[in-house]
Amino acid sequence: MKSMKTITYISVVHPLHDHRFLYKQCKGLVKAGFDVTYLNAKTNQPETIEGIKVIPLRKSKLRIQRFLQTFLLLPKLITMKTDAIHLVDPELLPVGIMVKLITRKRVVFDAHEDYISFMGQKYYLKGFVGKLVSVGIKSSLKVSEKLLDGFVFADKPTSELFDMPNERKMVFFNYPSYYLFAEHPK
Repeated sequence: MKSMKTITYISVVHPLHDHRFLYKQCKGLVKAGFDVTYLNAKTNQPETIEGIKVIPLRKSKLRIQRFLQTFLLLPKLITMKTDAIHLVDPELLPVGIMVKLITRKRVVFDAHEDYISFMGQKYYLKGFVGKLVSVGIKSSLKVSEKLLDGFVFADKPTSELFDMPNERKMVFFNYPSYYLFAEHPK
């Protein structure tokens, strides 16, 4: 008998109940027969939500601390029994690259924003620190587009910013789910 495929989602930034990740992607994968685990830093206790196993990650108040703590995930991700890892925050890219190089596990990144363009809009990324972070993100994205197994985008224009074959790209729009509306349009 063939075992169920396992997918591990990871977020250190997004709230647990993020509609895109928890209710659309993770829930959709559970419905399709996958075993889904969601490692999330915005929750306090392990729980199961609609078949999705939620595991809390260590929280951090400072952005730099949050980035540095992502490296504490490395041993767990290397030894974890999972068929694929889905990263949803750019802070996780360096760890995802290392996991890919060490284990050859499938690693996917959800590039739901144009991170490079948005860097200049972040009030906390000014001066030398902003330039350093910008170089880090650009470098991580360039290496990722060569090494990772795929990218998921929220729109077509963002997907076109990445230099990779189309078969490694997937557009998963951020439209709200139909069932969220009290009265369904006819």
